[in-house]
Amino acid sequence: MTIDEIKAALAERGWTQAQLAEKLHIKTGSLRNILSGQVSLTEQLAAHIELLFKDTQQQLLMYKVTFPDAVCESWLPGWEQLTPEQRKTAVEQVLLKAAEQLAEEHKRKLTGEELELLERFCGALPVAPVEHHLDLTPHLPPAT
Repeated sequence: MTIDEIKAALAERGWTQAQLAEKLHIKTGSLRNILSGQVSLTEQLAAHIELLFKDTQQQLLMYKVTFPDAVCESWLPGWEQLTPEQRKTAVEQVLLKAAEQLAEEHKRKLTGEELELLERFCGALPVAPVEHHLDLTPHLPPAT
């Protein structure tokens, strides 16, 4: 997203630079300097601004998480015998299970009205079935 596109999107929405800066959690003066061309607009900030301008029901969440081998070993016995692809799959499965447990824990705290609203909203979302398979069989090199 370019500076001109950002300015046009602000005008289209009737937002001020101060409102956009608040949503971005940056100082108004910093945003003013970027939009005036005094400071370069980074690709990362441009991408964040573009996400803000998109439909609020569509958000992209991206995280990069690095776990030390010792942590992974504590989660998955036999970690050292797994191939790199098996390790990747195993960590994904652990994180998926943790996310599911966290969601269930939060769901139990919702009121009946909140739960009904959430279920109606989620029921309207297109969801493709997802199957998860985890093969933890060690693939050791053949004995010589």
